[in-house]
Amino acid sequence: MNRSFAGRNDAFAQDQPTEVIIIRKRQRRNSERSKENRSKKGKLSNSGSKNHFSASPNLTPSQLECRDTEFKLSMVTFNILAPCYNKGEDKNTLKWETRNNQILNMVKSIRERKEGDVICFQEFWLKPQFLNMYKQYFKNEKFSYITLARDRVRKPEGLAIFYDSSKFELLDKQEIKFHDWNYRVALLSLFKLKSSPDHIFIVVNTHLTFPNCSADVELRQAQIVKLIYYIKLYIYFKNLSKINILVAGDFNGDENDEIYKVLTNDQFCSTFKTVHHHEAGVTHFNHRHESVGVDYIWNKHCTRDEIIKELFEERNGKTKLKLDVERNLTCKKKLRKWLGCYFDLTCLGEITDETREEVWSDWTWEVEESELLPRGLADNVWPTSFNMSDHRPVVTNLRIKQ
Repeated sequence: MNRSFAGRNDAFAQDQPTEVIIIRKRQRRNSERSKENRSKKGKLSNSGSKNHFSASPNLTPSQLECRDTEFKLSMVTFNILAPCYNKGEDKNTLKWETRNNQILNMVKSIRERKEGDVICFQEFWLKPQFLNMYKQYFKNEKFSYITLARDRVRKPEGLAIFYDSSKFELLDKQEIKFHDWNYRVALLSLFKLKSSPDHIFIVVNTHLTFPNCSADVELRQAQIVKLIYYIKLYIYFKNLSKINILVAGDFNGDENDEIYKVLTNDQFCSTFKTVHHHEAGVTHFNHRHESVGVDYIWNKHCTRDEIIKELFEERNGKTKLKLDVERNLTCKKKLRKWLGCYFDLTCLGEITDETREEVWSDWTWEVEESELLPRGLADNVWPTSFNMSDHRPVVTNLRIKQ
């Protein structure tokens, strides 16, 4: 185990009562901070200072609308079909440029509706000419971006997250590599709302393996276990006391798939189902000519104390990291190997009790809307008129709920 993990484990290497005392002290300290924050907000409101969460008669309707959008997030997930997978399109510049201009025109229409603050792309081609095409468009939108390639030299594609840098600040990013034969990855980002620094949240973008065979089915389960486990370890090491998580991507499985069950069992909520009370039946027309629903934006709020209880257990008088986190994967030896030596957790940085500060995020996202694009088309059949990708984008609009 790496030194970073061992350093943090020292605090939990005592017996169970000590851990309970630590958690109770943290809860008491958190309660005191919460009272202080409410007191400060009350003083600001009473003194006539700016308070983003109360209406002000001095603001014009346009100012009220602008202020309101500061506390909202519109997120899009879209597998844009890399040219290297589209019938030799990578060798025909005019063809892939034409198709991706259609995609960017759709993005433009999304932005005109004041949506798409954060856009997660899968199968994002990382050839310089392609990347420059997207960079140029999003530069005009005052967006920044981060990317992560799968380790495949012959087909350089991967993930990209483009975000409105006038609205959000990127505090941190983590490249999650699953270290398997399919070279799958996930991209984790930690954002802060610029208009309200207390509001921080995690966005994860991923693309899981297609289940071509039984080995792939098992591999996909390992990938989702790794992803959920890493997110929890990240929250633990970064000391994010209360945090909201959004996970987007192409999961290559519908609501009857084991991956869907793993996520829902871990209290992740599909934003589309939250709104419509059913999943989008068809978001992808795959290479087998099947119409399937595989693209999701998931939402979850959790606390660090909950994660501590999930991740650690008492063994031989010491508190140690649990490994059998996924009940469907019964072979602990394989699971240990799949976890990749705890994902090289040294990348999370050295954390000690002397320098550590708790990061608060005492709020949740409330889902207002979630739709497939283009709007107005049925969500249970593949639209034959849609040809810019073999996936339809999903857009979800959320607002902060205190």
